[in-house]
Amino acid sequence: MNKCQIKNVRNGALGILLVLYVVMNYLQPCLKRLAFLLITTVLTFCLFEDLCSAIILSIVLSMIYTVLCRCKCNNIVEGLQNKKKDNEKEDSGFSDNFIDYNETMRNNLKNIDTKNIEKMTNETKELLQTQKQLMKTMSEMAPLLKQGMGLVDMFKKTDLNKNK
Repeated sequence: MNKCQIKNVRNGALGILLVLYVVMNYLQPCLKRLAFLLITTVLTFCLFEDLCSAIILSIVLSMIYTVLCRCKCNNIVEGLQNKKKDNEKEDSGFSDNFIDYNETMRNNLKNIDTKNIEKMTNETKELLQTQKQLMKTMSEMAPLLKQGMGLVDMFKKTDLNKNK
């Protein structure tokens, strides 16, 4: 295979992976997966210095992360809801599109539940632990990726010498 064919294969693989990744995020949106993708893209770009290869590897790693961690992102309802019923509208003289931000904030502050705050605090702690574990895993993976790239470079050099 010449360089043009290799580039076409790489670009095709990148296109296919991007389509799969977009479909996966559309069907099951997840901020953890997107954060993992961004972190791995930055780290792999430092290793490869080729954006296309970095994106391909980070998409693959992100999909593997999703499968291994069974990344399930659900919408979190915080319970800060206005307790007024629809039929109890105030006669304020304003149109239906008017939003009284001060009244909305007062109502939301009245409805704050300490259980929801504790839940958000615990979820934040879990997210920090996951991020710490992720960074540890990425730092452990870096030497393996460098070794793998060394092998790829060695094969490329051997292949180039055979073609001459």
